[in-house]
Amino acid sequence: MSRRGVTVRFAGAAVCLFLAVILLEFSGAGMVSVRTPLDGYKYVLVSILFLACAYLFVSALARLQGEPRGLLSVDGGTVLAGSGSSALQRLGSRTSASIIATWVFLALSLMFTLLLVTDPLTFTGMAQEGGFIETASAAMSFLSFFILIIASVRIWRTGNPARVRYLIPAVLLVLYFFVMGMEEVSWFQRVLGYETPALLAGNSQGEINLHNYDTLQSFNAYFITAFMFLLLFPFLRDLTGILRSSRVARLFTPNVYIVMMGAIAGAFNYKLWGFASVQLSFFASIFILMFYARRAERNRSLVIAVMLGCLAIQAMIALSGSGLEGSQATGDFRDVSEYREFLTPLAFLFYSLEVLSRTRRRDLRPARP
Repeated sequence: MSRRGVTVRFAGAAVCLFLAVILLEFSGAGMVSVRTPLDGYKYVLVSILFLACAYLFVSALARLQGEPRGLLSVDGGTVLAGSGSSALQRLGSRTSASIIATWVFLALSLMFTLLLVTDPLTFTGMAQEGGFIETASAAMSFLSFFILIIASVRIWRTGNPARVRYLIPAVLLVLYFFVMGMEEVSWFQRVLGYETPALLAGNSQGEINLHNYDTLQSFNAYFITAFMFLLLFPFLRDLTGILRSSRVARLFTPNVYIVMMGAIAGAFNYKLWGFASVQLSFFASIFILMFYARRAERNRSLVIAVMLGCLAIQAMIALSGSGLEGSQATGDFRDVSEYREFLTPLAFLFYSLEVLSRTRRRDLRPARP
């Protein structure tokens, strides 16, 4: 596609975004906070505008490279081959374990969604504070924390003169997973029994954590960050040479299977559908999956299944009344936020294991003289 065509698509995406935001503001819903429910036709129109914006944006990015390019397996992920190449179009063929993990992740997500539809009381009970879902979420964050510590030690022991470049993102990830785990258990306040300081008196649960201090805004920031890390960065890696040329980026950028897991977790967008960023990230995830499905020959069925699964999960959650503004006002307290907080750490846990396996690569070790 010509530069003009790409420019037109970017411009079209900007226009759709502008119109959607204007409609949200004039309807009283707002772009970054859900103040009042949208009318039925406005809800549909806003979603169509965000869908069009996401499609134009992702398709414009996909065409920046010009000619179609084959997907080649690298470290369980994908990169793009040379222009016009008829090279192998495959998705991370080296790891059947990754394929199985993705199918399990999809099946688990669909099982949660069916439980919501068929037995909302059990669904809600499992997501109570201190219940199975929250405990498992914290455990997975701590597991990721320990796995990245092991990966960091491996990197240090390579003796590579450039190991500091690898250690910086590794240590940042260690700190991130530690904070996420501690946030889930409220920094062990319930175990140790200490009081909530006055500084955090505005916490919705009266506990020591930040993600319940301004709940909707915190959820929005956390999940958009997860979208960027789990989907957008790998997509740009596979689309351009920006991240592919760096060994550090190749070590820490999620592979295509983690991309699919991140997309599935993104379908659980409890009470955040009125956020512009949430709708854009969800629709962008669908079109990113379409990009991978179009460019792949091996395991294409898996990508298509994940894409359809995301749409099915989103539809069932919406039709059940959960995730739409006003559901709590009508007495429906079915809450999928804890399940998204479970699936996102699960995707990060698989990512941590992938990083750990990559630290065994020989190119992390110093070159012999």
